[in-house]
Amino acid sequence: MFSLFHVFNYLFEYAVAPLQLDLLGIFVAALVLLLRPGSTRALFFLVLISTISTVMQAPIQSNHTMLRSMVLIGYWLSFFHAAIRAQPVSEIFANFILAGRGSLLVMYFYGIFHKINTEFLNPETSCAASLWDEMLPPISWVQSVFVDYAAIYGTFIVEGAMVLALLNPRTRHWGMVGGICFHMFLALSNFAAYVSFTTLAISLHILFLSGSQIDRIMSGPDLKWLKTRARQPVNKLSFLILLFVGGYAMSNGHYNVGSLCLLPIVFTVCVLIIRHGHEIKGDESRSHSKAAYVIGTFVTALYFLNGALPYLGLKTAQTVAMFSNLQLEGGASNHLVFPNAPGPFTYLDDVAIITDPHDDPIIGGYHVVDYRMVYYDLLARLVAAPDARVSFTMNGQSYENVGAADLSDDINQTLHSPFVRKWFHFRPVVFHQPETCL
Repeated sequence: MFSLFHVFNYLFEYAVAPLQLDLLGIFVAALVLLLRPGSTRALFFLVLISTISTVMQAPIQSNHTMLRSMVLIGYWLSFFHAAIRAQPVSEIFANFILAGRGSLLVMYFYGIFHKINTEFLNPETSCAASLWDEMLPPISWVQSVFVDYAAIYGTFIVEGAMVLALLNPRTRHWGMVGGICFHMFLALSNFAAYVSFTTLAISLHILFLSGSQIDRIMSGPDLKWLKTRARQPVNKLSFLILLFVGGYAMSNGHYNVGSLCLLPIVFTVCVLIIRHGHEIKGDESRSHSKAAYVIGTFVTALYFLNGALPYLGLKTAQTVAMFSNLQLEGGASNHLVFPNAPGPFTYLDDVAIITDPHDDPIIGGYHVVDYRMVYYDLLARLVAAPDARVSFTMNGQSYENVGAADLSDDINQTLHSPFVRKWFHFRPVVFHQPETCL
């Protein structure tokens, strides 16, 4: 389901049409896997084409693509370990579980930590208020200063409570259900196509089920009844209709309506977890292997480091800073824990104000909405489009009608290799008031 909505994201929100072969491959593989969920070959093809697509489509601003990258890294490490040891397919998942769990916990950590800044805590600029304003009616009809503050501080309380619940085996099932419901609620905002992130987060929440809990769900009467009903043609047709309606709604910009089509499936998952996913006396969860701990630690640490890069003065895109109002560019910081300028690296210090994009569509997009560009990103764009010209001001100096050739010295001294630049990039910079939520 995540893979399908991921493709819908590109098709409808990013306006990538016609779809490239890699995205079409993801779509086909995801449909095949939905029809044959037990097929390891279909799953392998989906993961393989998703990995290829990750490299081909980079760089992309969306944070769910970096979380997907962590998931893919964990999968391939588990896959190659199982292949070298001639282990069964089940070991791929057994050794991947901790990587998925760790990635989700890191996402929640930075989902809280990045928001500890002056702009997010201010109801006049907070992204929490912006997301609430785009909620599906009648939710968005409820408006007041109290609601704005509730949305702001409720984010810290809810996400913090979910992390604590997930870490405690006795409350873990409530943490899973709470997390799933929280992400579904966010997906009801039309601020962005959040549904792809939601479906990926739901998948990672499921990894917190223990072996005995999964056994109870799989052998219980509820799932047997659901399997019987799911095989009936009318229910298969109903599922396809929901999928079509969700895609059609997203194609018209109604991302929250598309999310509503997930509710029957999400409701079913939550009921199964509540009924059979709680810890009971005598539960014996399968102990994790050394490989699972090594892979889980590596992926978790890598994702944690990625989220910390903005405070070191490095990249800001795909660092779980979505909708956080975090500002670390231009030698300043609005974060309350790290109020000083980020460092020791200085990639965020130089910020260009575009005065004339000279018909370049990417740079022109920044100019139209009055966003500024980190100088590194501007240089990378000029290298990618050698014929592009741009006029901008930076650090009190004006640059008129310059291109890659004019800035060749800076390009040679500053830019990394093209492959590194796929993962080393920056969010648009907003300094005007009222601040735009990104």
